[in-house]
Amino acid sequence: MLLAGGAVISITSSEVTNRVDVYDPVTDIWSLLSSPLSESRYLMASAVVGSKVIFAGGYHDGGESSAVDIYDFTNPDSPTHTTTMLPGKPRHAISSAVIGNKAIFAGGYNLTDYIGTDCDTVVVYDTLLGTWDTITPLSNPRSFLASAVVGSKVFFAGGYFGGGYLYNDTMDIYDFTDPNSPVLFDTKTLSVGRAQVSASASGNFVFIGGGESSYSWFDGPTYSSAVDVFDVASNSFLSGIPPLSVSRGCLTSISFENYVMFSGGATNTGFSAAVDVYDTSNLYSPTTMTLPSVPGARYYLTSTVVENKAIFAGGDNTYSVSSVDIFTFEKRTDCCIFPEDDTENPRDPVYFTFSGMSFDFYILPNGDTDDPWGASNIDFSNLLRVAEIINIEYVIFNL
Repeated sequence: MLLAGGAVISITSSEVTNRVDVYDPVTDIWSLLSSPLSESRYLMASAVVGSKVIFAGGYHDGGESSAVDIYDFTNPDSPTHTTTMLPGKPRHAISSAVIGNKAIFAGGYNLTDYIGTDCDTVVVYDTLLGTWDTITPLSNPRSFLASAVVGSKVFFAGGYFGGGYLYNDTMDIYDFTDPNSPVLFDTKTLSVGRAQVSASASGNFVFIGGGESSYSWFDGPTYSSAVDVFDVASNSFLSGIPPLSVSRGCLTSISFENYVMFSGGATNTGFSAAVDVYDTSNLYSPTTMTLPSVPGARYYLTSTVVENKAIFAGGDNTYSVSSVDIFTFEKRTDCCIFPEDDTENPRDPVYFTFSGMSFDFYILPNGDTDDPWGASNIDFSNLLRVAEIINIEYVIFNL
């Protein structure tokens, strides 16, 4: 995992950095990459294509950036660093997606002569050829939009338009069935126009959650709890999806197999540490957990998945936050659980968590009711909170 650039804000100072930190989830060790970004900047787009990690655009003290930094980890012990430039205007708040060997960058914001302009530009970088193509633009210009990929389709949803504080309700769908001739396949409408949304895909479903939905010069932004779920198979949105546990924007999300997790964000009263987990096999019963670090509540955090670990890093909570929360998905198909007050009725393998200092469940190997796996055999302090959801294979641990 690479964590690059960003704004570092403390009580006494602020700066924009070009450092690149590397996290190894196997050894649990952070290190500083010897080759920093070509420009110090934040609000970049990022994409991972094979062994290459790409950081594009962004904002720095001099304005928007067109810089693109490419780190190639073909040899993990000696990565290489090359640079190129984004076609079109310099811009930040771009959204990115990956199809095959191509990285796609869409939208963004450019501030020229104090007049802000949202961009509709969509460019594609071929990591094999090292070339750029400009394809059909977005249906309307916007920035701070979200993206997701299902199969050969790329989805760009929401965003600001009109220079900010106007909220786009559009989701553009690009079809990369022919990766050399992608087309703008369709345009759909979100339930609520909003920016600073987050999107992830699992199976045939695209999840678009949260976002800033209005702004008052007196009261500031208002955030949405809406979660739109688009079914690619039927080419339509599902109805009745439960909202996020907390209305928020500037949040992040990841997907792992059939799970989507929305984490952190700015709320109407401050910041959130909530982690809302949606399961595509049970869409209408999401579960809420909490980022356990201190401070866990933060916005503008970033996230990724490495093997079976969901990683949520950095962010802002009035000042910059260095917290990193790691959730591990672990299959536990070799056991069943018994409620503490009902040992005669075992449950199926479940997704379960821990809250506070009391235990609601015993865990036993299948068929062995005489050998409970109690606190002596399982470190319950690593579990987050109890959720009685049946027939789900994974336990989520926090490290």
